[in-house]
Amino acid sequence: LAAAGSPNVHPHAVSDSVERAQWDRSMQRSGYDLLVLQTFFLDVLERRVSDPDSIRARAMEFFGVQGPWYTVGYRMAVTVERAQGRDALLASLCDAPRLLEAYNRSAPQDAELVLSDGRQIRAVWSERLLQLLAGMPVTTSPR
Repeated sequence: LAAAGSPNVHPHAVSDSVERAQWDRSMQRSGYDLLVLQTFFLDVLERRVSDPDSIRARAMEFFGVQGPWYTVGYRMAVTVERAQGRDALLASLCDAPRLLEAYNRSAPQDAELVLSDGRQIRAVWSERLLQLLAGMPVTTSPR
């Protein structure tokens, strides 16, 4: 979003057709990828995965050429900016719980996914994840 400059500009507007097509395919999966990231976050926060090397290895799986770190982050940022404006997006970018809550408030009500078992759900962050994040102490990372 930062590189494109606007949610109305394709993030790969100046890329070749192969890169643009890859992005578009990845974005089609971004709702499902949000759920995959949520599972990872819950596994870490609920200590099902606690070894730092295991956490790092799983987190690295989400990069790829156009992995979930990129596409889910873009989906969230564009959704918040379109619904609440750029100022609201900027105010939430450095505060993970606030950004996830802003996304949930902004996500279209009809943005449903069909799971493999046939259930339909909205691609939003769970209340459980938001509760766990809200209870975490605020820390700054060393530089």
